[in-house]
Amino acid sequence: MSQFQQPAIANPEDKFVASEHNGQLLLFFPTQLQVGVTTAHGVADAVATKIVNLDTGRVLDNALIFATALVTQLKAAVPDGMVLGRLGQGQNTKGNPPWLLSPHVEAEVAQAEAYLAANPRNQFAQPQTQAAPPTPPAYVAPATQAAPAWGGQPAAVADQGPAPSWAAPATPAPVADPVDPALAAALSAKGYPVPPTQAAAVALWGVVGS
Repeated sequence: MSQFQQPAIANPEDKFVASEHNGQLLLFFPTQLQVGVTTAHGVADAVATKIVNLDTGRVLDNALIFATALVTQLKAAVPDGMVLGRLGQGQNTKGNPPWLLSPHVEAEVAQAEAYLAANPRNQFAQPQTQAAPPTPPAYVAPATQAAPAWGGQPAAVADQGPAPSWAAPATPAPVADPVDPALAAALSAKGYPVPPTQAAAVALWGVVGS
């Protein structure tokens, strides 16, 4: 038997097509930033990453992300960080609407923790969002039960050694879909960061504001 290992066969299932994951909760394990990759559309930067679709169970072991805003959100987590967010699109300003990750909420953290319990890794990070707008007049929200705690830590797992350090993903280019000031104030009052778009803010309020 040969002492040499056969080269791995490329898996076509590892190609990341954003539209196939639109609106779904994704857990990223970025491993490498590739600068100046030559593509059919020119030269671009890309992030190599494992992707777990927590809504469908689909796993891409070694995908390349080229979408500019996603690269910005993921690259600071290279090589040992994790990023958890729901995939969506921003406002169409120049050409196609940009693909973006919105911040995760507590219910989504539970989905990620279930995956990590079976596939232990270290703590995952929020995809970075743009700065919240100035505080508007007070917004009177319907009476609700107490909001769940934000930013809970993953459940403890078997000792995997010291957790690697990671930096929060950098802020993507601003998207022209401003969040309604009253809704932004309501989210801030509950202790939640304001998502980058009105659509993401409405979706988050649907989770935490009822």
